[in-house]
Amino acid sequence: MSDDKLIAIVVLNYNGYSDTIDCLKSLEDLTYSPYVVVLIDNASIDDSVGRITDCFSNRFALHFVDNDDSPSQTVAMFHEGTRDSGSEEYSQLFLVQNRENIGFAAGCNQGIRLALSMGSHYIWLLNNDTVVDSDSLLILANYLSDHPACQVATPQIRLFNEPDRIWNCGGLLKWYGARKYFFVHRPVTELPEQEKIDITFVTGCAPLIRSSLLQEKGGFTEKFFFGEEDYEFSLRMKKAKVKMVCCLKSVIYHKVGMSVDRSSNDSFIGRIYIHYLNRFINLRSYWPYFFWYGWRLIYAGYIDRLLRKKTDCRPFDRYRFIKKLMQDSREMNGVDRQTFLKILNDPSAYFEKP
Repeated sequence: MSDDKLIAIVVLNYNGYSDTIDCLKSLEDLTYSPYVVVLIDNASIDDSVGRITDCFSNRFALHFVDNDDSPSQTVAMFHEGTRDSGSEEYSQLFLVQNRENIGFAAGCNQGIRLALSMGSHYIWLLNNDTVVDSDSLLILANYLSDHPACQVATPQIRLFNEPDRIWNCGGLLKWYGARKYFFVHRPVTELPEQEKIDITFVTGCAPLIRSSLLQEKGGFTEKFFFGEEDYEFSLRMKKAKVKMVCCLKSVIYHKVGMSVDRSSNDSFIGRIYIHYLNRFINLRSYWPYFFWYGWRLIYAGYIDRLLRKKTDCRPFDRYRFIKKLMQDSREMNGVDRQTFLKILNDPSAYFEKP
């Protein structure tokens, strides 16, 4: 790799300092250089900023970025850190503390804008609940450098608690509005001996993206407070015929949950509702309306079966759920923070007839 190809690693934290600290510690062992870390704290209330600062004040060249700082101030801070003798020993960490939780997509986009202002060549969007192999970023960056036609590269993502089992290796967008992951929950011994596989779906967990692509096509959609951002991004990339790959030799580990918490019936119902509301609204923007309308009605049957299998909803409750979902997905253009929290925290009240 050329030494002047700066990579910005964007990490979003919300009340997850323990995972974020593990993630940042793993970045210290990266074999790629130069890189800079952009950490967005989304208004955590668990003293994340204090704990992260205490842990890394002597391990990174640490800069605090105020929400009111202009891009030129951040660039000056970056160049000053580059000239500082300490930056030769420590990578730079830019920490932004948001005054309110603006959501996952908006937080990532905030980090992307900051990274672009520094002149980064690539941007690595990395979930805070990941731990990376030391060569993971180098392999991704080398692939993009050697293959100019490719715009996005993601690593092989393994389960943190089962390191010999795969979470996914990207996947494919299906014509019927779903996605198919590659090698999901399969043992690593089943992976083929090849450098990469072509994908049309990339999870938001750890994609390395050319800055030029983000400048041209934009980052994640901010229609949704949480969820659907990687699916919409993949739809947009497929429509634009952007080439994306999974580099099988690049490995990270994700602390993903292996089972759905069924202790709270309402909580599960709220999460299911938000997932399908996001998906229905999203696909309405990409499909012909009458196809979308008919597909959505057919999908309602699948959702009804899902509710019967996973919850103790009565027939009338399932009817209210699906009726409200059909109405909202037809009338709403997104799911903001207020609506997201209302559905998640009290779905029964949300489905009540006004």
